[in-house]
Amino acid sequence: MKFSVEQAALVNVLSLCCSIADRKHTMPILANVKLLAEDNKLKISSTDLEISLYAEIQAEVIKPGSVAVPAKVFFEIVRLLDEERVEFNLDESRLVVSCGESNYKIVITSALEFPSLTGVEIKNPVLVDSDKLYEMFNKTLFSICSDESRYNINGLFIETLENNIGQSKSGIRLVSTDGHRISIIERPADGFSLKKGILVPKKGISELIKFLANSESNSAQVEVVDGYFTIKSGEIVLGVRLSDGVFPNYKQVLPKNKTTTITLACEDFISAVKKVSIVTTEMSKSIVFKLKSGVLELFASSQENGEAKAKLNNITQSGEDVLTSFSARYLLELLSIFNEKDEEVILNLDGGEGPCSFSFKSDENYNCIIMPMRISENIKQAA
Repeated sequence: MKFSVEQAALVNVLSLCCSIADRKHTMPILANVKLLAEDNKLKISSTDLEISLYAEIQAEVIKPGSVAVPAKVFFEIVRLLDEERVEFNLDESRLVVSCGESNYKIVITSALEFPSLTGVEIKNPVLVDSDKLYEMFNKTLFSICSDESRYNINGLFIETLENNIGQSKSGIRLVSTDGHRISIIERPADGFSLKKGILVPKKGISELIKFLANSESNSAQVEVVDGYFTIKSGEIVLGVRLSDGVFPNYKQVLPKNKTTTITLACEDFISAVKKVSIVTTEMSKSIVFKLKSGVLELFASSQENGEAKAKLNNITQSGEDVLTSFSARYLLELLSIFNEKDEEVILNLDGGEGPCSFSFKSDENYNCIIMPMRISENIKQAA
C-alpha cells in the first residue's frame, strides 16, 4: 500500500471522522478510521455503529491496499503537517507518513476487522439547501434533552406538513424539547417529504451540523430510508441511524393563552441577562422578571455571590403586569442564536406561572417555549 494525497482534503474529512470514532466503545476497532487506496482514490470510513461516514478524495495510488489507523492520532499528525502533499507507505506493521522533513510511523490494525458501513447509500435523494438545513438544526439543537436514558426526547423530531409556508405548498417542521423548553422551527419543504415523523438522536444532529458547516456546496442530497437519515455533499456521505423512541405529543403543551406581550431589543436583553446572571449558581440559577408599567426589571441572587439587578426601559408592553422567573442558562442559549444588530425578541406570557413563548422579529416561523421557574415567597413579597 503506497499513495499520496493533498493534506487539506484529508484534514477536512478526518476532522469529521474524529468526532464519530468512538474510543470508549466495547469494540476497539471503532476508534480507528479505515483507509482504502485504489483507483486513484483514497476511500475513508468511520463509524460508531450509529453514525457512519464515507468519503472519497483524489489520490495518487502507487500500490493499492487497505488499513485501519487510530482516528485521533492520525488526524492530529496530518493536521500539523506543513506541505501540501502527504505520502503514505505501508511498512510491515506501521503506516509511514512522510511530508517534507516530517516522518511518522503509525500503529495499524487490519482493515478486515473494520465493520461494514450502513446508512451511507443514497438511491433517491432530495436536493436541499445546505444553509437552510444547517440553520434549522442549529436553532433546535440546544433544547434537545441531553439525558440518553430519555430516548424519546434525546433527539430532534422532524415531520413534514401540508401547510403553506412562503411560496411552498408544504413545510418541514423540527421540534426539540428537554422537558422544560420546546423549540419549533418551520421552513418550506422544497420537495422533502416524510410519510411519518422521524427522531434523529442528539449526537447525530451534532454531527450533521458539523457536516453542513464543513460543506463547500450550497446544496446537499438527503434521503430518509431503512431507518437512516443520510446526507451527501460532494464526495462525503454521512448516515445517522434514527431513534426508535416515540416523540411525545408536543402540541398538548403549547401555550393556549397569553396575558402579556413584551417586545424589546435582543441586544439589550442579552446584555441585561448576562449582567444579572453573573451572581447565579447551579443551585440558584433563576432570573426574576418584574414587568410593571412598561419597565422590565431583572433580578438574580445567591447566598454565595450576592445580588444583581438590571432595568430595561426601552420596551413595548401590551397586557398585564407580570412577575415571573426563568433559567439564566436557558435564556442565554436561546438569545445567543439571534444576537444580531436590530433584532427584536417578543415574549408572550400566560401570567407568571404559565409557559412563555419567545419569538423573533426576523424569523416568524421560529419560537421557543420556556417554562418558568418557581419564585420564592420572600422575593414575591419584596416585589
